Amino acid sequence: MDEFNPYAPPRTEIALDPLAPIESGAWRDSRLLVMTRDFTLPDSCLKCNLPADGFTLKRKLSWHPWYWYLLVLINVPVYIIAALIVRKTARVEFPLCEEHRRRRRRALFVGWLLCLSSIPALIVGLSLLGESLAGLVVAAFVALFLTGLIYGVVGSQLAVARRIDARFVRLKNVAPAFLEELPAWPS
Repeated sequence: MDEFNPYAPPRTEIALDPLAPIESGAWRDSRLLVMTRDFTLPDSCLKCNLPADGFTLKRKLSWHPWYWYLLVLINVPVYIIAALIVRKTARVEFPLCEEHRRRRRRALFVGWLLCLSSIPALIVGLSLLGESLAGLVVAAFVALFLTGLIYGVVGSQLAVARRIDARFVRLKNVAPAFLEELPAWPS
C-alpha cells in the first residue's frame, strides 16, 4: 500500500494559527496583559493582586495607532475627527481592592477640587483686566486647572490600552503580581 498516488493530497503537516482554538482567556506577554474582548478577569486587584471581593469597575477603553497623533500638528479638530473614526474600543471590567478604589476616589476628588478652585482665580483675573496683576491671576487659573485635570486623569487611571483589535485587548500598567498568576502568551 505504499504505492505512489499522484492524486492523493500531500502528507505534510500544515501549521495552523495557534490562537485559533482559543475561545477566551487572559495571558501575560512580558509586561502586558493580553485578554480576549469577552473575558472576565479573575477576582484579584489589577494593581496589587489582593482579593477584589467581587468589585469590578466597568470602563470603555479606546485606542488608535500612534501615527494618528501627527494630525495634531496639522489641526486639532482634524485629529479629533480622525481619531473618532479610526479608534478601536472595548469594554473591560477591572477588579479593584478597597485600597486602590480609595486611591482612585481620592485622585478624582483632588483633581475636581483643583479644577473647581481655579474658577475664583479666573473670576478675580477677569475683574482685574487692565491691571498689572491680571496676567498673574489668569496664569494661576491656568496652572490650577491644568494641574487638577492632569492629576485627576493620571491618578484615577487603572490600566492603559496598548492595542485593541477585533479579538484581543492588550493592557499595560498592570501589577506584575497580577500578571504572574496568568499563563504565558502563546507565541
